[in-house]
Amino acid sequence: MKLATILVKTVMAVRAGDAHSVSCAKYQPPWPVKSPFKPISFLQATELQAWLNEFPDHAMSGSGLGDLSIIHDWQRLCAQNRGRRVYIWSLDDHLRAYDRAAEV
Repeated sequence: MKLATILVKTVMAVRAGDAHSVSCAKYQPPWPVKSPFKPISFLQATELQAWLNEFPDHAMSGSGLGDLSIIHDWQRLCAQNRGRRVYIWSLDDHLRAYDRAAEV
């Protein structure tokens, strides 16, 4: 069954009030599903405490805790990947500025 057909049948079932008959578990896409992105690492309690101490100054510039976590992960990846370009892909100008060229 094609994805478009499944979506139409799902919408129709939901509109008819029969949302319980909708099951997405049966559908398997014909291509391998693999994201090119990797999640950021999980924090240890000591790292989180350091971030929270840094956060008030960071927040005064208009950025949130999520942005701070992205910046710290970028710094970690820069240290781990000196021979590669490391950048933050974002629509936010203040995050887009984090772009470090590969070191030779």
